[in-house]
Amino acid sequence: EVRKLWYVWRNYEFFTLLGHLLFLPFRFCKLSLISTYLHAIQKIPWILCQRIQEPQRKITENRLFHWIRRSYADHSHFSSPQPRAKSSSLRILTVSAYLPRLGHHGGGNRVFHLIQEVSKKHEVSVCSFAETGEEAASASSLLPFCKRVETVRRRHFTPVSVFPYEPFEEFNCPDFRERLETLLGEEDFDLVHFEWPQMAQYSDLFPGTPRLLTEVEVNYAAHCTFLPLERNPLRKVWKFYNSLQTFYREVEMCRKVDQVVCVTANDRNYLRGYIEEEKLTVVNTGVDTEYFSSNGSYFPEEGSLVFVGAFRHQPNVDAMIYFCREIFPLILKEQPQTHLYIVGSTPPKQVCELGSHSRVTVTGYVEDIREFYRKGQIVIAPLRTGVGIRGKILEGWSSGTAMVATPLACQGIRAVHGENILIAENAQEFSLWTLALLRDSYFCHRLGTAGRQTARQHYDWEDLGRQMIELYERTALK
Repeated sequence: EVRKLWYVWRNYEFFTLLGHLLFLPFRFCKLSLISTYLHAIQKIPWILCQRIQEPQRKITENRLFHWIRRSYADHSHFSSPQPRAKSSSLRILTVSAYLPRLGHHGGGNRVFHLIQEVSKKHEVSVCSFAETGEEAASASSLLPFCKRVETVRRRHFTPVSVFPYEPFEEFNCPDFRERLETLLGEEDFDLVHFEWPQMAQYSDLFPGTPRLLTEVEVNYAAHCTFLPLERNPLRKVWKFYNSLQTFYREVEMCRKVDQVVCVTANDRNYLRGYIEEEKLTVVNTGVDTEYFSSNGSYFPEEGSLVFVGAFRHQPNVDAMIYFCREIFPLILKEQPQTHLYIVGSTPPKQVCELGSHSRVTVTGYVEDIREFYRKGQIVIAPLRTGVGIRGKILEGWSSGTAMVATPLACQGIRAVHGENILIAENAQEFSLWTLALLRDSYFCHRLGTAGRQTARQHYDWEDLGRQMIELYERTALK
């Protein structure tokens, strides 16, 4: 309390200070102890001496406290970022909806690998949501590549509208905003990168700082893929309305930043006409081809099918329900010894129930998914919904495993039917192509080898990291 009084007395304007000292004794009831005031007043001569020597203030204390009470964005009144030389290291802040880490979902893999590459040249810090305590603890895997890593548990959010803007509203959390404000009070950044569009809700904290946003998946386009599958008219209307809400909110987020990074050319096309063309850039998702390499020890289990996907991503749930109901019975009719492995974290009840079939195994989270890519004679991707790049196809290619997929699963990647993958338009085709591979091991080997060559040639993280570095440097120097 004593130090607080000293600070206020030294920094108030001189005539305001006199009035403060005059009336303060009448407010003793608000002090914890009278002795505090008596102790502090002993410093009055020293404080006055210091205050008189100070140059005339350009900012009044009333204006100062007005800014302090407002958001951190108003701190830009005091300073503005200085342009940096092209050769100097940028200080980059990654603000992520999901923790960048390996082995849990494709988006997290992507952000982790790009941070790893960018950190070879520039300084990276991360502020991210974490879903669980275990996930927050795993943030230590980022420390070799980051100056600083902050995580916030996603618990309480503040509504932004009478009607929810799925999937943005639940990420509008006061705790996260407070953590960001604290971080900005302690560190300076030359550029901020929002991973997932919902994080651009915090862009007001970065006035004057170059801002990027990654559309890991164009949400409104993903919502639209669910509409043709909905049979109930009322639910279809509701889903359509929700997709319109998402579209409005998503475009709003994209307009808050200087650059929007899309993971495929298809995703960029979904945003054309709504976002300025010069703001749209494509940086593909990649894959660690060495990590997934079988190193000559690829001995698949005969008759095995593998699907890999994180099941908090709804398109993966739909894909497995669709496959088990409409495609797998057709395969079992011809090849009854076929076995399906459903691999991925947080499978919901309807996916777990698929494991009640004697020829289906639902593994849940596994420590090393390479075991199942190598176990599978065929990797399947029967996706009917969602957009964005499919990391599971890149991983399957890298492991050298033959693959069957839907056209939607192949959007935005270098998939050529019959050359590096088999593409099926419907359930009947999917079962026929899968059976063809199950019966021909040489065909499986040839397809898998071509897929691995595609991954190595076009989806290497080092090359994609260079593209991201160049984008950062162009954006920071504008």
